[in-house]
Amino acid sequence: MDTTNNSSHAQHNRQLRLEIERLTYGPDAIAHDEQGKTVFVSGAVPGDVVEVELTQDGARFSRAHTTRILEASPHRIEPACPLTGVCGGCPWAGLSRSSQLEAKQPNVVDSLVRIGHFSPDEASELVRPVEAPSPEWGYRNKLELGFSRTAKQVAIGIHGKDPNQLIKVDSCPLLVSEGNKAHKAGTTKPNKLPKAVAGALSYLANSHDLSFERIGIRSSVRTGELELALWTQTGPFPRAQAVRVLKDAAPFSSIVRVMTKGPSKARRVSKVEALFGKGSWAESIGDELMRVSAPSFFQVNTRAAERLIELVVEGLKPEAHDLVCDLYCGAGTFTLP
Repeated sequence: MDTTNNSSHAQHNRQLRLEIERLTYGPDAIAHDEQGKTVFVSGAVPGDVVEVELTQDGARFSRAHTTRILEASPHRIEPACPLTGVCGGCPWAGLSRSSQLEAKQPNVVDSLVRIGHFSPDEASELVRPVEAPSPEWGYRNKLELGFSRTAKQVAIGIHGKDPNQLIKVDSCPLLVSEGNKAHKAGTTKPNKLPKAVAGALSYLANSHDLSFERIGIRSSVRTGELELALWTQTGPFPRAQAVRVLKDAAPFSSIVRVMTKGPSKARRVSKVEALFGKGSWAESIGDELMRVSAPSFFQVNTRAAERLIELVVEGLKPEAHDLVCDLYCGAGTFTLP
């Protein structure tokens, strides 16, 4: 039911009652208003009946955020992370795992139809049921923190639903626990790495008037290695004190500084400097032990990467005489197997 008042100045603030149909890529769910227009809704899951406020009302579609859940979906759950809906990392965490997996398959089918121009039947036949080789939580081997500085204070945290906002976090249940103290992946026992790193870097930033472009953490439960990468512009840096402070914060096996130069939209890495330890991070994946430099791409979900490798090898069935080109192969996660 549309409860709009007729004031033109309230066009973007009008309230709608919507029934949520499905999820789309990213954080939004999809509903349709009484006129059949698509509405992308944040803060809702399929099966919810919600009251929303429009934030954008276009000719072809609208956007809205949930202001009240009128009837909760039977698939809605209490998220394991209290920052769901505030942090930008886990927008589907309020939906049961089985429903998440069910929602992903039609998204792939839909993309093949809309973008690849397959028929619905062809696309449905191509896409297998979604697999979930990793646990729901505690599976990520990488976490990135953002940094900002104002005249009054330094802020370090995870990017929020609003990418310009940094959310202060003490722990992240997506990240595997730190290095040698790692617990079994898949549990939701909180690690305190984000809090420890933010505290140490805030101290250094304030003491030496430092700025960071971003801060990368890589952790492995298989090798026990834990790396901290500090992304900065070139210039002076308090290396010895940074190492002392950061080693006290967490049992890092490697601390590196990734120096960049150039304009912000075309910035490139000029040098990677090992401040402490091995200068790189190692992960065991399949039969390989891979050592990765901080700027290099590596799959953030180790178990899922192993399953992807199995599927690629199964699909290719390479023979000894075959020639395979793995273009833009990154660290070689698929090339080496």
